[in-house]
Amino acid sequence: MFTTSRYSSNETKEKTKKLAGIFSSVYVSRGKKPLSELVEKARNDGERRICIAEEKNKKFSRLRIVEVKSDGSWEWLSDVGFYEERN
Repeated sequence: MFTTSRYSSNETKEKTKKLAGIFSSVYVSRGKKPLSELVEKARNDGERRICIAEEKNKKFSRLRIVEVKSDGSWEWLSDVGFYEERN
């Protein structure tokens, strides 16, 4: 499952949707949903991980990955940062 942090730019949302497609996963519109609600949805849908796209200065900057456990608990699994190449 892929989603964005709250109040993300349209550009980040579009990139996240593309990533979800590349990984044959689903994109969930975050809106004002707290992480606990996303974890519950993921567990109910049989998803084991949530990839949350985050921004810095309105630009996609990293993916934070949450592991969803069968008992409804969760933990941060990984944090992958991205950068833009400069010419």
